[in-house]
Amino acid sequence: MDGNSEITYRLPDGQVQTYFLWLGEQADYQRPIRIYSQKGKPLFQGNYQKDGLFLFSDTGEIYFGEIEVSFNKDNPYENFQPSYYEMARIVTGDGVVSRGEGWSALLALLLFAMTAIDIRWPLLGFQLSHMWWVEDPQPTDLYIFCQRVSWVVMPGIGIVLLLISIW
Repeated sequence: MDGNSEITYRLPDGQVQTYFLWLGEQADYQRPIRIYSQKGKPLFQGNYQKDGLFLFSDTGEIYFGEIEVSFNKDNPYENFQPSYYEMARIVTGDGVVSRGEGWSALLALLLFAMTAIDIRWPLLGFQLSHMWWVEDPQPTDLYIFCQRVSWVVMPGIGIVLLLISIW
C-alpha cells in the first residue's frame, strides 16, 4: 500500500489520538515513511523495514523512539505515545495476524449436529447399520452405554475444536 493512511487510537480514558502515515514505494528492503500528528506536525521521517524490529532515520540510524517512563495511578493513559514502528506494521499489513482455523469450527459444528441427531433419534444409527443384515435388530447394553458416553465426549471435543478455531 502506497500513499496516506490514518490511524486512530481510542483509549479507555476517552482520549482519541489520530496519526497520519505516508508510505512510499519499497526500495532495497526498506520503504520511506513519514508520520504526522493530527495537527500535521511531523513526528518521524525515515524508513520502515518489514522484517526488522526498528524504524530507520533518513541518515540510516536505528530509531528507538522517544522513551519516557511515567505513571499516574488515576490515569495510566495520560502520556500514552504509540510506537511508530507498530503504526507502520499496522498500515502495511505486516502486523495483522490471522488466528484460528476454519476447518476446526466446521468439524465442531458437524460433531454437535451428529450428537443432536443421535440424542433425538437414539436408534437411528443402529438401525441404519443393521437393518439390512438382521431381522428385528436390538442394541446391546454395551452399545447403549457407548452411545451415552459419546453424547458427553463428542460435544467436549466440539468445544475444544471451537476454541482452536478462535485462537
